[in-house]
Amino acid sequence: MQYYATPLTDIALQTFGIGGPAVVLIQLMLIGVVSWLLMYIVNAAGQGTIGSMIKVAATFICIGIITATAWKTVLAVAKIAGLY
Repeated sequence: MQYYATPLTDIALQTFGIGGPAVVLIQLMLIGVVSWLLMYIVNAAGQGTIGSMIKVAATFICIGIITATAWKTVLAVAKIAGLY
């Protein structure tokens, strides 16, 4: 199968490709869905404290991903401004 490049294809590849800005959104959504599913299953099994730990761990992981992305953005802006 052969794909033909169009301007929209290039934009989609830059956005959703490896290292693109939308990858962070996909990661956060997957972490949210998987942690919710695990928490739901664990709570149904009667282990509410483990479900709470899963929720806290997922929250810290998401905060870490957002912090790393924000730091990358700050460094990119500083590099453009000639400060880094």
